[in-house]
Amino acid sequence: MLRLLGLLILFLYGFSCKPATAPEAPAPVASTEKKARPVNAHPLKEYPFDISLKDHKDKIHHSAQVLQQAGKPTVVLFWLTTCKPCARELHAMKQNFEAWQAEVPFHMVAISEDWEDNFPAFVERVEKELWPFPAYWDRDRVFKEILPGNLNGLPQTFIYDKDGKMTWKKRGFLPGDESLYFEKIKEASGT
Repeated sequence: MLRLLGLLILFLYGFSCKPATAPEAPAPVASTEKKARPVNAHPLKEYPFDISLKDHKDKIHHSAQVLQQAGKPTVVLFWLTTCKPCARELHAMKQNFEAWQAEVPFHMVAISEDWEDNFPAFVERVEKELWPFPAYWDRDRVFKEILPGNLNGLPQTFIYDKDGKMTWKKRGFLPGDESLYFEKIKEASGT
């Protein structure tokens, strides 16, 4: 009996003292999730950046050309076609754009952060809304990687002064926020 107990202890001891080995790596799984370009893959991370954008007519533009407007502040609205607060923000900006322009000249651009499969919805929205400001699609979703907060939660609005310095940013939109936006545009213009 003691011999049997001794063998059992030896047997169990042998299992518990084996050298530790690294667990096997799981087999790679094909992912359907779209991956954004790494942050350091983009050469220019300063305003007005150098990011490829696409308009609703499928034409490629570069952010360095569409954002910078000498002598004017620039408002950049980031949105998604599926985002209801984004739609409310864009509508409020459209309603106020001309009156604000009459008081303070500024530049405004709306940039969609939609995935590629939503590009047709982007085109439809831009053609339907007829905004008085241009709209583009960040086809590689680079802005979310280089802007403060990584565009976590949309809509997000950024205001840059005439020299390209960010003066204000805001996430989300509630009715009435547009009056705050206009105050921040005036501040960025120096009036």
